[in-house]
Amino acid sequence: MMRKHSVLLRLLPVLIVLIPQISSGQSRGSATPIRAVIGTGGGTAATDGEWRLQGTVGQSTVGMTFWESIELGHGFWLPIERATSQITINSDVASSEAALQNFPNPFNLSTEIRYSISDQSLVNLSIYDMSGQLVRPIVNEELQPGSYKNDWNGEDASGDLAATGFYLCLLTISPSGSTAEATTYREIISFVR
Repeated sequence: MMRKHSVLLRLLPVLIVLIPQISSGQSRGSATPIRAVIGTGGGTAATDGEWRLQGTVGQSTVGMTFWESIELGHGFWLPIERATSQITINSDVASSEAALQNFPNPFNLSTEIRYSISDQSLVNLSIYDMSGQLVRPIVNEELQPGSYKNDWNGEDASGDLAATGFYLCLLTISPSGSTAEATTYREIISFVR
């Protein structure tokens, strides 16, 4: 009896969405809504003939079901509106986006980390693992304006070779003698042995 009520409760949102669509004769049209799942991500899809099913791994009641002219969204979906607007790009910000780069990425012997600073600044360049633990400090000193290159050979602060995986390279620039706040840039580095 409890299982029957559970099934009915799961079908109720489906019927609430499906009945108005069928009764009004709505079809899918040419617009395709973009949707995002609140909670666990990932998804699965299956197509067979005129049926197309799409869902989210681990959440059987979240997904989209299509049949002929009927599109049914069930579960907890967050619609994302498509919007186009004019975007103004600040050239200072755009140039700073390229302030931190590394090559090659992924790497197995050494990667060259490049960055540039526009003012005399205290510069901190460090490598962290994905849990936020410091693996190796690379630079922590006052530098003049210019472009710089530093290598990371995959070793931690003790000189031991770090494990294969993803690492976060953080560059923090604190302008000297200025009231400007420090700026931190992030780059993900993939180390493969």
